[in-house]
Amino acid sequence: MPDRRGPPGAGLGDLITGTETIGRFIYAVADHTWWCSPAIYLLHGLPLDTEITTDLVMSFKHPDDRTPAIELLAKVALTGEPFCFPHRIIDVAGHEHSTVILGDATRTARGAIELIQGFAVDLTEGHRRYSLQIGAAAVRAATEHRAAIEQAKGALMLAYGINPEAAFALLRWHSQRHNTKLNQIAESLIAVLQRTDRVVPASRDAMDKLLHDLAAGRHRTGTAGPR
Repeated sequence: MPDRRGPPGAGLGDLITGTETIGRFIYAVADHTWWCSPAIYLLHGLPLDTEITTDLVMSFKHPDDRTPAIELLAKVALTGEPFCFPHRIIDVAGHEHSTVILGDATRTARGAIELIQGFAVDLTEGHRRYSLQIGAAAVRAATEHRAAIEQAKGALMLAYGINPEAAFALLRWHSQRHNTKLNQIAESLIAVLQRTDRVVPASRDAMDKLLHDLAAGRHRTGTAGPR
């Protein structure tokens, strides 16, 4: 079973925050041996009595990240440069983890690279929560956009005497013609109508001009608009 005490200086151990688990590792360059804190084993899904080897470490790297990881280890063992390497690993259960390793090297009194040591941070949960937050924000934005589009469709239906499908097609046509987002046209139209205290412009021609100006970005905020 690996020495859980680790080499000198390994006592820092693991850190578990609200969204990330951080483990520590030390690699002895001369004899190619590894010491890892328990969080490293947990990250990979390995029993604590597993013997960690370089081949084993690299086997868990995502196929697209494996070669860069091997090259990084060789480079740091040669130069001792500090490193920060975001990558993915696939644990024993087949689950992908977004991780980053960072650290540096220590030298002997004669200047030879002795140890490569650092931290591995599992960012997966943090990324998942961030994705959920972004998704929730997107849903809220979509709901707000949909409400504006429905109001704009209603105004067009009243102004032109058309059905909902035709009203949406008209908004889409202006959007595509002027390369302006459909929801922006809808929101601007509703804002102008609210400022002018009208449900719809006084005539179809006025609505035509208003839609054209809004889609082309020529209707200034604060302009009274057609009445």
